[in-house]
Amino acid sequence: MPSQWNNLLQNLGEWHGSFTRFSPQGEELEDTPMVVSLEGVNNNQAIHMVVRRLPPGQPPQEKVLDFSSLSRGALFFPNGAFSQGSLQWSPFAEFGAELGLINESRRMRLVQMFNKESKLEFISLVREKLAGTDTPERNPLTVEQLLGEWQGEAMSIYPDFSSPETFATRLHIRREGENRLHQELKFGDRAIASTAKINGSTLLFDRKSWVSSPVL
Repeated sequence: MPSQWNNLLQNLGEWHGSFTRFSPQGEELEDTPMVVSLEGVNNNQAIHMVVRRLPPGQPPQEKVLDFSSLSRGALFFPNGAFSQGSLQWSPFAEFGAELGLINESRRMRLVQMFNKESKLEFISLVREKLAGTDTPERNPLTVEQLLGEWQGEAMSIYPDFSSPETFATRLHIRREGENRLHQELKFGDRAIASTAKINGSTLLFDRKSWVSSPVL
């Protein structure tokens, strides 16, 4: 199993994209072009990171960070995907997390922030591609494209660096009438079922349940 630091190195490069912030209701609040550069230094023993936000009609905003270790709140998978944020929730304090997925020359990051009243404050999506690549951005997903059975593999890693676990997954999504969606996710010996109301481009999940299921 590669080390956490080696997993982080899968993110090296110059990533071009945009930082899009949404309200809790899914309304787009702002969309800002940005460039994130992660450069290995000292034979990749440290990383020099530069984040440049390019708001239209305003001067560029730049943030520079150099580091040679990871915080306890960050976990990286072998392909470079990651999760980082607060280790635990506490009342009367802001809480947030960043989740990152990476696939070859494209990267997607999701930031969730909750206020001191434990209510969702905003969601941000960061869509990026490596400099020098021409992978086109896909059109927004439709409900019809989500329908069907999706098979994959999941991996769980832990802050105490105990052995990771991998298991098969199956996600089945179907319509229930014209304006409702049902999904069931099976992984290992468990399953999660939930239903949602389709409201334009937003899915409003209102029912969920945990059930046992046979090992896949």
